[in-house]
Amino acid sequence: MPDTASPSPESVDTSALRWHVVQYGAREHYAIPRALHGIGRMERMYTEAWLGGGAGFRSLVKKLGPLGRAYGGRYHPDIPSRLVKSRPAWRGLADAWLSRDRGKETVSERYARYLELGRRFGGWAAGAM
Repeated sequence: MPDTASPSPESVDTSALRWHVVQYGAREHYAIPRALHGIGRMERMYTEAWLGGGAGFRSLVKKLGPLGRAYGGRYHPDIPSRLVKSRPAWRGLADAWLSRDRGKETVSERYARYLELGRRFGGWAAGAM
């Protein structure tokens, strides 16, 4: 009879594992991708917006009001832009516009909108891999 037992976690060599991180938003200034990159384990990061085009460009974008300030922060110097795949800037801005607070919508309507944004982003990320 064949042995169907799973290998113990201690017996699996994980030293060569590399991660693909899919992250909507800058969560804690990209803490997880920064940590993985810091130990040489990040293969690629997929995000909805990345402004790796230089400090001058990010500064200009941040002057575009609240939306620009939020969008202009989508970068971290610890993560090389060559490892980041992001959607086109217009798509990120369109999604930011869609996710803004509409004031009169119900909680259910808001969650449905967030689910739709997540579905779109997840579909893009899956196709980009």
